[in-house]
Amino acid sequence: MVGFEINGLGLARALKQRGVSCLAVAQPGWSPLFASRAVKTVYQCAEWKKDVVIETLVDLGRRLDQRAVLLLTKHESVLWASEAAEELAPYYQFALPAPDTVRLLMNKAQFYAR
Repeated sequence: MVGFEINGLGLARALKQRGVSCLAVAQPGWSPLFASRAVKTVYQCAEWKKDVVIETLVDLGRRLDQRAVLLLTKHESVLWASEAAEELAPYYQFALPAPDTVRLLMNKAQFYAR
């Protein structure tokens, strides 16, 4: 999962109860959430920006035995994954609309104007 904050913790706990193990990609800096037993491993990005997060995901994906389900728990990570869909597709399973559609859905004023 991308974005291991309170929403990510809730998702990881729910999945663990169902026997699904999670890996988390998180922002830099320590958080007490990182000590949770709900995730197998937390990979901290050096910076929370698109290029670094996508690079972290690709590096992690190369080490996995199979394509993982990509769960996105932060708004910006949804846009970043949509923009980097071709790069992430060999390593992760996910379904996202085109980046323009994601941007529209994230901007309530623009969405309403349509």
